[in-house]
Amino acid sequence: QQQQQQQQQGVDVKLLVCTYSSLHKLGAAIRNLGGDDDRRRIATIDVCVFDEAHRMEGLTKSISRSADGVSDVSAASSFAYGLYDSNICVQNRLFMTGTPHNYTRDTTVVGVLPTKPSPNGERIFLKKRGEEEKEPELQQREQQRKHKIRSFSDETLFGPCLARNTYRESVEQNITVPISLFGVDTGVFREYDDSTDDNDDHNDNDNDNDARTEKDYYLPLAIQSAFRKLNVSHAVTFHSTNQRAKDFLSLAEQFFARNDDDDTDDFDVDLFHMDYKTPPARRREILRQARESSRSIITNCKLLSMGVDEAWLDLVVIADPVRSTIDGRQMIGRVGRKAPGKKRGYVVVPVPVGNNNGNGNGINGRAYQRFVTTFAHMVHLDEALRQDVLVVVEKSAELGRPLLESEYPPQVLEAFNLPASIPVEWKHQLMDGAIVAYNNDDDNDDSSRVWDRMFELLARYKKEQKGGANTNYCSVPQNYRDKGGEPLGAWLNTQRLNKRRGLLDPRREDRLTKLGVAWDPNAQQWEDAYGLLVQYKERFGDCNVPRNYQHQQKDGGNDTNSNNNNLGHWLTRQRLSKKKGTLDPALENRLTELGVVWDLLGRQWGSMHALLLRYKEREGDCNVPFVHQEGGEQLGMWLNTQRHNKKNGDLDTDRIEQLESAGIVWDVLGRQWEGMHALLCAYQKRTGNCNVPLAHREDGKNLGSWLTKQRRDKKTGALGAKKEDALEALGVVWNPTAQQWNSTYELLVQFKEREGHCNVPQGHRENGENLGMWLVNQRTNKRTGKLDAGLEKALADLGVVWDLTAQQWSGMYTLLVRYKERNGDCNVPRGHREEGKNLGNWANTQRTSEKNGKLSKERIQRLEDLGFLWNTTNR
Repeated sequence: QQQQQQQQQGVDVKLLVCTYSSLHKLGAAIRNLGGDDDRRRIATIDVCVFDEAHRMEGLTKSISRSADGVSDVSAASSFAYGLYDSNICVQNRLFMTGTPHNYTRDTTVVGVLPTKPSPNGERIFLKKRGEEEKEPELQQREQQRKHKIRSFSDETLFGPCLARNTYRESVEQNITVPISLFGVDTGVFREYDDSTDDNDDHNDNDNDNDARTEKDYYLPLAIQSAFRKLNVSHAVTFHSTNQRAKDFLSLAEQFFARNDDDDTDDFDVDLFHMDYKTPPARRREILRQARESSRSIITNCKLLSMGVDEAWLDLVVIADPVRSTIDGRQMIGRVGRKAPGKKRGYVVVPVPVGNNNGNGNGINGRAYQRFVTTFAHMVHLDEALRQDVLVVVEKSAELGRPLLESEYPPQVLEAFNLPASIPVEWKHQLMDGAIVAYNNDDDNDDSSRVWDRMFELLARYKKEQKGGANTNYCSVPQNYRDKGGEPLGAWLNTQRLNKRRGLLDPRREDRLTKLGVAWDPNAQQWEDAYGLLVQYKERFGDCNVPRNYQHQQKDGGNDTNSNNNNLGHWLTRQRLSKKKGTLDPALENRLTELGVVWDLLGRQWGSMHALLLRYKEREGDCNVPFVHQEGGEQLGMWLNTQRHNKKNGDLDTDRIEQLESAGIVWDVLGRQWEGMHALLCAYQKRTGNCNVPLAHREDGKNLGSWLTKQRRDKKTGALGAKKEDALEALGVVWNPTAQQWNSTYELLVQFKEREGHCNVPQGHRENGENLGMWLVNQRTNKRTGKLDAGLEKALADLGVVWDLTAQQWSGMYTLLVRYKERNGDCNVPRGHREEGKNLGNWANTQRTSEKNGKLSKERIQRLEDLGFLWNTTNR
């Protein structure tokens, strides 16, 4: 009837919109038409567009868990129904999706056939639907089909790709916005009891009796933190069940209502919930209200994860871990849509703190699992990010350690928006753990193939090893690369790192163990070195291996194990480990029984003590010079070391007693000080003072230099109070310069009292002191700012003229004034003297200075005001 009505209206283009779950009804309607001619004429579809076509990757996600292990799925429940022409005849199919890849492991998948199957293929296809008799053999083969890759890029199923955009390309083309994880430190939630279940498995239905409402408030706190710090407005939360979504809505209402009652916290948010029971009209109304709200949160299970184009959403919260890669990508993709003013989308992830104290926050806890799985979903969403992650994995394998933050590609760092409150070490561990978890995920097909290839290279390496210590286990040097350039050593080291982190898949660990991989290569190397030590003792009779001794094979070559080649260094490390208490007791016992001497230093100490006693017997004391050698040994240096060890508390009481019995002086410097003090006492007694000249020597000792050092030590605080008191009691002047200044000042006072002024001639000496030169130095210090303000005031009060040149000029100017008053002009003859001063020469000097520009404007003006003539030639 619809076809006839469209023909009557002259409609050329006919559009039919249908859901995947209703395709079987469309197929049934076509089959119920008349004859084959009518069916072909009426029901042939020219073009069929399949959106979200990744749903068609398999007939079902997995086979039913029936008793016989066979799928019992009707055609109506298959998303792949539209692929088969026998169901719906389609000339051209166009597939679109944002989720092109899905890798599965350990899951039997009911396969799908090409669009145009062969007759045999059609028979198999129908058999999967139970429309033909089940063949046990074929059924068993299908049950054993594991590690099946389901991919949207399979051209035998979906045809050639007409257009493809990576997520990074869409961001660069301004089609979508970048997405980042926003981490919230779970440390801020410790004030609340953590009642989160560690069980990650939740059934996606409303009757999940094991689901528990989260009684703590960490998730609302995390969302509130994201709203405030990221300037986002609209969030959607995804939960494992509808009931958990409802429970969280109730929890959030209580949490934000409590905040409303707190006057110090102004935070308003509108809360909504929708599920499959929500009528379409109500859904549209909820979305409209949430969009128009200044701040909103929508809780749901999976209703909004796909097929919802609400670009205004800018924050997604995955409340429960999502195992499905498709679901995770779809949920995260909700915030990647472009919207006005939207620069970036965010995914809230509570970041676990670095401990395993049972609160679920450790590396095996639920928060950590949510973090790494969410990051894996982001990687699956962005092919370019995935390539960057693989680069990180490869670089980490080459270095044999996790990368530092500065070594990550910029795109990977942008994906992590971790809180600054967490320690840097734990931040690095989180980033590294997320990347390693993604790389170890069996859903990542590329990494599995790489791992298998590297395992085969390791097996080949072991097989090719001949002789040496590597025949019983796989010990590959870390920098080793095979003939093809593969970093086998770095790869094996990465497997050991992953095992220590608890991130190595048990199946892979089992394969490596059976191959002979030593998870603790140090233990195996220890056994090899112990064997070499046994050989050494058999050859030399003891275990006193020289430090630089290297084991030689019988054929003359070095041992193949370069790590244990230097047996002397290895034995030294064992002694250090025993001293630190880090050597395993069992290993220590084995070395002791072999005859290893642990305290080599103790044996050496005894021999050096014997040399000291021999020195005392010959010299009469233990004052060994520092560079003295006794019996070829550095006895002076050794004795200095004993003094240093005693001072630092590192010398045993027994050894202290032995050295004191020998007559050792511990404080050599103290004894030397006492000797110099005695010389100073003798000097003071002889001269009456302690003003020792710098170069003076007393009994061959440089007493002047010693006293200068005491003054310097006192100034820097290095002189002890006891020594300072002893020197002051003797009359030592700490600042001899100040004392000398005061005495010279008294000579200047004496000069003024006698002469009536302080203009001391430069070469004048007063009581043997060069008073004139001293005064010149004071004027120089004043001009350069080096004269103490108190000293300057004392000199100024005494009448010292700082600028003698200015004073002399003023005096000559006064004589010129007198000359003019007497003669009526300033034309002083060249040789004229006034009151004994050569006024004529002075006047001529002023004219010369003015001509050369060396006379100040002030002096020129004073002379001109007096009637001074500059040019007397034409007068």
